[in-house]
Amino acid sequence: MLGLALFLEEKETQYTVFNCTGEIKKKGQVESVLYKDGLDRLTNYIQEILIENPKISSIVTGLSTSVDNGNIFHIPQYDHLQNFNLKGYYEDYLSIPVTVENDMNAAVLGYKNNNNINEINSLVYLYLGQNSPRVGILVNGLALG
Repeated sequence: MLGLALFLEEKETQYTVFNCTGEIKKKGQVESVLYKDGLDRLTNYIQEILIENPKISSIVTGLSTSVDNGNIFHIPQYDHLQNFNLKGYYEDYLSIPVTVENDMNAAVLGYKNNNNINEINSLVYLYLGQNSPRVGILVNGLALG
């Protein structure tokens, strides 16, 4: 079984295909999909990756925005994605489970899990990326975003 992780930034979209033990099978990047015609391009990229990796059975997407259960509700630079349910769109279109999360919430949880930090339930993860400096905060095991 494989999964697909997507990270959407201003200048590029990064992707990683991984197996259920977390081993990376393929990484790459394509041009950003955050602009006006981006949803069509993202769909094309995903379809190409699924054709190359037919065992992908789930997708997770991280982006620098406020997300509630897969619905993008605050993304000021990209009005065309405002109040768009990215999770629902791709689950209906692809018929596989999709998670859409604030990228820093996902990063702080991934950092904690990948580094086996079990004894610490609160930490701060600072990221200096293309969309400005951002922070992921974990308090008592919960990611705040």
